[in-house]
Amino acid sequence: VPWSCRVRADHLDSMVALALFQGGCRELVVCSPSAADVPGLAPMDDPARPAIENAVEITRVTGMTVAVEHIIGRPGHTREMLPAWHRWFHDRRIAVRPHVRVLHAGDREPGRPTLTEARAQAGCWDNTLRPKEVERAVKAVTQRVALDRLA
Repeated sequence: VPWSCRVRADHLDSMVALALFQGGCRELVVCSPSAADVPGLAPMDDPARPAIENAVEITRVTGMTVAVEHIIGRPGHTREMLPAWHRWFHDRRIAVRPHVRVLHAGDREPGRPTLTEARAQAGCWDNTLRPKEVERAVKAVTQRVALDRLA
């Protein structure tokens, strides 16, 4: 029975990938090894980038389908970073499963704006992305992936 799984990029090596494949895994979703509170960075500044690239290459060698779970809306993410990430994924022909980080009122930390203030500023507690921009970014990434798979 073919199955899929999710693995952190820093936990995947060739032996683990081979064992997954031999066990019937046919699709792997690679997650960033970064902690949830690490700020959003541009692709070339993200310390997780080499581990992600390595995990994608290892997975491809085994013949499994691979996608990267990319979090859109980390603290510090800006509008300018989204096109850089799009290009990075596209240039490397990496499929993306966008994961939108949504903060709820219960997640509010001391010093963070109230819900009304956050909506007025950008729609999030700790980045400058408005909800519509995040929605457009997710659509753009998924459309590129779909087009790349057809090519």
